[in-house]
Amino acid sequence: MRTRVLISAVGSRGDVQPLLRVGEGLRVRGHEVHVFANPAFAGAVASAGLVFRAVGDEEEHRRGLDDERLLCAGPGRLCQALGITRDHDGLPLDEPPFELLPRTEEPEIATGPRIGITRAVDRPWRYVLAGSRYLSRSVRPRSA
Repeated sequence: MRTRVLISAVGSRGDVQPLLRVGEGLRVRGHEVHVFANPAFAGAVASAGLVFRAVGDEEEHRRGLDDERLLCAGPGRLCQALGITRDHDGLPLDEPPFELLPRTEEPEIATGPRIGITRAVDRPWRYVLAGSRYLSRSVRPRSA
C-alpha cells in the first residue's frame, strides 16, 4: 500500500541527514516522502529523491541561535554562522569563495587547553582573541 509520509527535519546536517536515509528507505519501498526542512537542505533532499518543502529561511538556519555570542562557540556553530558546509572541504582558503584580508591591527592572543580532549590537556593548543565574549569557554590568563 502506497502512503504519503511527512518527515519534519529540523536542526543541523547531523540531525537532518539520518532522516533523509529513512526517507530514502521509505521511497524505495514505494512510499511518497515529503521532507519539511530548512532551504539549506533542499539539495540534499532532492539528491535523496524526496519531495522538499521549505520551512524557515537559510539565514535563520545559519544563525540557528538567538544569542549571537554563541555563533562562534565551537567549530560547528562557527561554520553554521558563516554558511560553511562539507561542500567547502578541501578548498584553498586563499581562493574564492573564501577571502583572506590583511589585519588592521595587532590582535592580543590568549592560549589555553583545548576543550573536550583527554590527551595532552596540559598543552596550550587553544588560541583565542584575548577578552573575546564569543567563546564557548573563556580562557583564563596564565599566571606569571
